[in-house]
Amino acid sequence: MKIPSWVPALLDRIREWPPVIRLQRVMESYNAAGGGLLADGLAYSALFSIATGLLFSVGLAGFFVSDVATREQLVDDFTTPLPAIAPLVRDGLLEVSQHAGALSVIGLIGLGWGASHFY
Repeated sequence: MKIPSWVPALLDRIREWPPVIRLQRVMESYNAAGGGLLADGLAYSALFSIATGLLFSVGLAGFFVSDVATREQLVDDFTTPLPAIAPLVRDGLLEVSQHAGALSVIGLIGLGWGASHFY
């Protein structure tokens, strides 16, 4: 398939627009400063902080909320935007609340520290 001759001419005109030139300069500065590496690092940290953050939240809720009706309402409120994680959160809260005595303060501090890694 051959590209029509007007397409490269149009692209050349678009590249000369001031907003496009400004964007190209910003992208050049971003790349020169190692912006891709920074973005990769943030994404990597976010991946692990989300997992520990969820575990930390479930641990706190299970530790402090022992009433079944309140716990179910909390799960419903928390999982309404993401119904796929409802069974995970519900099971996590149930397990943590059943074994709340075994959940130590040091464990909660460790989970809090792990969840705050991204910040």
